[in-house]
Amino acid sequence: MPETTTSALTCPSADSYLKQFVPETTTSASDSIKLTETTPSLPRNAAGEVKDEYTDRPDTNEEIDKEFQSRISIASSEIWIKKWVDYSNKYGLGYTLSNGATGVFFNDSTKIVISVAGQKFRYYEKKEAETKDTCSTYLFSDYPKKLKKKIYLLQHFKNYLEGDVKQEAEKVEQGDNFNENTIYVKKWMRTRHLIMFKLSNKITQVSFQDHTEMILSPESRMITYINKKGERSTCTVTNAFQSTNLEMTKRLKYVYQILLNIVNSPTQQENNLSHN
Repeated sequence: MPETTTSALTCPSADSYLKQFVPETTTSASDSIKLTETTPSLPRNAAGEVKDEYTDRPDTNEEIDKEFQSRISIASSEIWIKKWVDYSNKYGLGYTLSNGATGVFFNDSTKIVISVAGQKFRYYEKKEAETKDTCSTYLFSDYPKKLKKKIYLLQHFKNYLEGDVKQEAEKVEQGDNFNENTIYVKKWMRTRHLIMFKLSNKITQVSFQDHTEMILSPESRMITYINKKGERSTCTVTNAFQSTNLEMTKRLKYVYQILLNIVNSPTQQENNLSHN
């Protein structure tokens, strides 16, 4: 039986900003990586104090509150994975997004996303000598014969996953149009401790084996963490690394080590951050 997991998150918060923490030398992360107590080298000023990640830091409490709330608002509006099922031993990974759309990342690294109304789908593939996904949009009543098996599998994933999220999806989006920035899973990887998703909106979402979760947002520069009780906390990157919440920082350092290895090993990134 495939493994199905439902996200406990109700708002999101993923990876590019972690490059600012990359030291000159690093050790390789692997599937056997252990949770460590090593603190990443954060940027510091001349006095040796950790710098705030704002480039233009607000001067007053009111400005600080306004800036923080603005970033919280961005994080809350971003799309993330609500439910997923790992059937990669045969076909691939299926998932439902927080906007109600359903997608599949197939074992050959092609991807499909269904519009919420269910009349159209988008198919993503990397053609020879191209570095980016090529996108094609089709109607379910008119698509290439070569996609017949994948459409069959897509419908099965959708039926398996939609359940409780079907009514929510109808409220989220009316009509059957894709916008220019359709969100889908671009890459994913799995270790003994977690499964990590890289979405096309640059969100990185991590689900741990103990049912805690973490979403990292480059746009808002915020991290959202959900503990074992389903309680959510959102904070800035710097504050997350310095937090007294040891449960969160321990997991963040583990995720950081994996991302650090990916940033410093482009070839390994293509090999590992895809599917297992």
